Amino acid sequence: MMRYIFSVVAALLLAACSGESHERYVGLWKQDGVERPTVLSISKEDSKTYLLDMNILVEKDPYGNKKTGNVLTLGDKGEVGINNGLMLIPFVLSENGKTLRIDNKAYTRISESEFEKFKTDLAQNEQLCKKLKTEYDAAYDSLVKESPKWGASAAEHEQWSKQRDNLRKQYREEKAKQIPYCRI
Repeated sequence: MMRYIFSVVAALLLAACSGESHERYVGLWKQDGVERPTVLSISKEDSKTYLLDMNILVEKDPYGNKKTGNVLTLGDKGEVGINNGLMLIPFVLSENGKTLRIDNKAYTRISESEFEKFKTDLAQNEQLCKKLKTEYDAAYDSLVKESPKWGASAAEHEQWSKQRDNLRKQYREEKAKQIPYCRI
């Protein structure tokens, strides 16, 4: 009798745990250790369908179409993965549920408010970067107008090249690095 009760309790526990384990993956995930992070979203569409958006910062796919999300493959023991057409790429979730690994990429779970702050900061940085690029382009165009004419001495060409290199260094290596995710 005791074995029977133990078996029933164990079976109920397994059934209760297995149905909800895919939900551990649901949420927003920011990519770590990259020059320009992306934020992916895993959402639950219905009881058996989970969707992945690989970068919720972008509204359209590379072809200009509205993104629809990729359907994830669900395992019997709570595992999740994505089929790329050749093989199943498993998602590995840390025990504490804060780190997600997909292939060789690592993501950290973020809250909705952290995502909104990141998105706002990113938009501000993009505006600053755009302004800096416009400034750089104007300075570069001005420098090009002053470039040595055909037949000028090697010293004049060398001096102009140094000015050009200094301008690039000033904007690309010094000013742009002060704005997160800015590349000129």
